Amino acid sequence: MSNDSAQRSTIISAIERRREDRLCELQAESIVLFEAMVASGILTSNTEQALVWDDIAWVYRARKLWFCELRGARGQVLTGPMFRNPNNLRSPNIDIADWMRCFIVHRLAKNPSYAPTHLTRYLQPMRWLSDNARGNMKRLQRINQRILDRLLRRIASTSIYGDDTRYQLARDLVAVLNWTSQQRLLARTVAFKNPIVDPCKLRLDVTTTAFAEHREKKFPDSAFIDAVTMIKHKLIDDPTLEPKPGYDWIRVHTIPFMLAMGLRLGEITTLPLNALYEEEGSGKLYLRVWTEKGQVPTLRYVPKLWAPAIRESYNALVELCRPARALAKKIESADGFSFVERRLARQARDPKDVERLIDCGFDANDYYTRELSVIGFTHRNFLRPNGGVLRDLLEETGYSGRKWQKVVSVTRLRRWFDERFNFYLSKHYRENVLDKQSGQAVKVDTSLSSSSFVQDQPLHKHLLVVFDGQFSASKQDVNLLPTPLTQRHIHNHFTSCGGRKSVFERLDIRDSKGAVFRVTPHQFRHWVTTSLQREGANDMAIDRWMGREIGQNRQYDNRTGKERAEAIRESYLQRDGIPSDYLGRKVKRMRLHDVDDALITQTVNEFISVAHFTPWGFCSRDLAIVPCNRSLQCLKGFDNDNPCRHFHLDPSDTKARENIERLLNQYEHQLQILVPEYDQENFDEALNLTEPLDQHIHHAMQIVLGCRAAIGVFESCNNEALVSVTSARQQITTEL
Repeated sequence: MSNDSAQRSTIISAIERRREDRLCELQAESIVLFEAMVASGILTSNTEQALVWDDIAWVYRARKLWFCELRGARGQVLTGPMFRNPNNLRSPNIDIADWMRCFIVHRLAKNPSYAPTHLTRYLQPMRWLSDNARGNMKRLQRINQRILDRLLRRIASTSIYGDDTRYQLARDLVAVLNWTSQQRLLARTVAFKNPIVDPCKLRLDVTTTAFAEHREKKFPDSAFIDAVTMIKHKLIDDPTLEPKPGYDWIRVHTIPFMLAMGLRLGEITTLPLNALYEEEGSGKLYLRVWTEKGQVPTLRYVPKLWAPAIRESYNALVELCRPARALAKKIESADGFSFVERRLARQARDPKDVERLIDCGFDANDYYTRELSVIGFTHRNFLRPNGGVLRDLLEETGYSGRKWQKVVSVTRLRRWFDERFNFYLSKHYRENVLDKQSGQAVKVDTSLSSSSFVQDQPLHKHLLVVFDGQFSASKQDVNLLPTPLTQRHIHNHFTSCGGRKSVFERLDIRDSKGAVFRVTPHQFRHWVTTSLQREGANDMAIDRWMGREIGQNRQYDNRTGKERAEAIRESYLQRDGIPSDYLGRKVKRMRLHDVDDALITQTVNEFISVAHFTPWGFCSRDLAIVPCNRSLQCLKGFDNDNPCRHFHLDPSDTKARENIERLLNQYEHQLQILVPEYDQENFDEALNLTEPLDQHIHHAMQIVLGCRAAIGVFESCNNEALVSVTSARQQITTEL
């Protein structure tokens, strides 16, 4: 080996030892944080044993964090439901696993109230990085942007993920790698970037195929109203189509809350028992909703058109869920499932059965067999050979008779009910169950929590409470275990998967082409939003009513380009509140000169035939025919008579204003660094526009002036400039 090679090898070895030492330091820091989180109950074990650092699974807010390899025992990439089978998971390399655990602990230390889904999503990109490095931490530490780009192309070639998921995965990969770089675990410090374009931005342009595909996928045909209505009619005409009481009707009565109010599934499952509120005097109907995604909960106004349907479904759900709700109250207000023991103790027992139990060595006061039918367990679902729903609790008697050979301890039975009940509650409230090893049932904190509110709402104060097994068509109910209605219960009703049939398939409801109808619950939300937009409702009002962040409405806008153009066109044809852009100023001049209304309408129609979003407003250029010649410099020249004639401001679009202010800050920051005196009067006259630097300064100044002028329009215009002046649309906006 040459001296140069030996020296290079020595340097590499030193660097690798330094990275190993840094990983050990990071692990030591993280273990201290980890132990504090275990002590406070933020992290718990997946088993009866106490949680330790090296466990393959941690539990955070009832969600399992699996520190495993990307591929299962059969070599397939693990996704979604595959994690339900722990036997399919393989432990990664020790260093890789420690790196994953350190990242999770640091994320939790930064934000102890992290949503479980937000935390678990980082583990899959870490598994991909480990797989790409063949489970070798030294190979992983040599990653750079080129290797990351190659990994993303490899992920895309697998066709496992859709466009949105792949973009999110790429974002998370970048976040993980940048954190790893900041912790000095990589061979060299790298600022990683996401090379994938956000598909949400592509879908904002109605002239793209991405918008068309998204609209077809997310926005249901209006025929879906007839399809969901047909469910109710078929069940009324033939009640025997429902496999068991409440199997269909409970979920059918959630439809008006999605169709009228656009509620998310999580908001439906947490509706309180007193959800419906009627205002005295006016008779207006409101719905109490615990809004998801950090928005402040509010009373949602129920449109008059939907008030009868909402009231009917609410009253029906109160009655349908009354038995499960009453049992939940008994369990939560008393000492759990102690009523099971009391109910059995009151029953007369066959002396021969008692004698046989004693002969077999069992305590007759604790062990029961055929008497369990009193509390709902029959021979069919309990005493059959495989043990039925309680197979883990059955004990052999050794008795040779055919009547019964298995018994159950009522003490163990009660504990089983307690643990299962708390398991369901922990999933619903996203809280860990502590002190498993004590053998005592632990009360779950029954608070619905978000970053904006905390509200105590025990299960018996929920509108929707069902029994375990309520929605299993093949399982006979044992109505002793009340549970919350889950999002999966509703989703599974409308979609088929594996051997499970959707309600459309079971009731043979088909579309115009003869195919079984398909619709997902989230499509209801898209339909409601787009319907409101078509009626001319204000975007800000829609966002608030739907419980979204202001400006998010853009992602739900499934109107075609022509429908958007109609909404913009009306804002220019009204007398007041005309946007002060190129077209708006032109219309104002025409009105000052008393130009005929028909000519003004014709001028506006010529300008606007299609409309799509830009980050700063609307664009009426049909990009499929005429490409943009400004390279999306929409605001350049907006302050003078040379603005883009296809750019239109919507004074009610707060998201566009935020983007304009952000753009203004970026260019002002550039100019302050280059030429602090740029804001002086007539400074641009001193620029030599034949020089590249002066050209850039002039361009930046034009953008700054355009942004300032646009912000001035936002400040001076009425926030409801795009709301229709027709009386019907004004009424809808007022109701919202």
